[in-house]
Amino acid sequence: MKNILEFHYHQRGYDRLNNIGHFHDDSYEILHIISGDGSIIINNKLYSLNQNDIYLINGSCTHCTIPNNTDKYIRNKLVVNKTFMNSLLKIAADENIIGALFLKNGGAYVKLNQIKSANVNDIFLGISNMLDKRNYNAELYITSQLLYLIYLCSENITDNIVDKDGIIEQIFVYIDKNLSSPLSIDTISKAIHINKYYLCHKFKKDTNMTINQYIVNARISMAKQLLAETEKSISDIAIDVGFVNFSHFSTTFLKIVGLSPHSFRKQIK
Repeated sequence: MKNILEFHYHQRGYDRLNNIGHFHDDSYEILHIISGDGSIIINNKLYSLNQNDIYLINGSCTHCTIPNNTDKYIRNKLVVNKTFMNSLLKIAADENIIGALFLKNGGAYVKLNQIKSANVNDIFLGISNMLDKRNYNAELYITSQLLYLIYLCSENITDNIVDKDGIIEQIFVYIDKNLSSPLSIDTISKAIHINKYYLCHKFKKDTNMTINQYIVNARISMAKQLLAETEKSISDIAIDVGFVNFSHFSTTFLKIVGLSPHSFRKQIK
């Protein structure tokens, strides 16, 4: 089905996009957690990542998952064309549901008990079995299952923001706005007026990564976006995202993305 852009049933373990902010234009993502825990960042808001639960994500907003243990991290994942989903929901349901599920705050958190989670898993399994069958009945079945999935989600939206005092979001926003500038724990703590030792402890505790790790990941995420959407030279992009040494940029990009900047641009274009 061409409107399903990416699909995984019981995807296991490490993913290069873990801990890396990314986006998919013109799409929505539905992530169902089978096992594992950790955190998820959606549009600079930090949520707890919990077994059985669902995360609805506006693909245009930067987001990333941060599992505590990648070996125990199993999930169902579906990325669907945004135009298709919007038209489907406008026909079959109240169009205001689009805002509640995908647009407000960049998405929504859906808390499920084990029975409802099992129902959602059956939906993903059914879609998985039908994806390779290119006929009208298969498309009708997948569409009906998507609507049922949306129904279950709309009935169970709740609040799951970990960052109640907004400190982590302040850090995210400051880093994102200053990627091209020198960034350090000292500059960040002074900018948001929080003790740097408390800042480091809280960030590590809530996100399972250090501030410096987040800075590097954010810079590489922005570099990917610039490589995909602009014709800027790779050396200029390295400077734009805060790398003063081109060799360091190339090495870091290769380590995180698995491709050199040049190869990534060639693949994405």
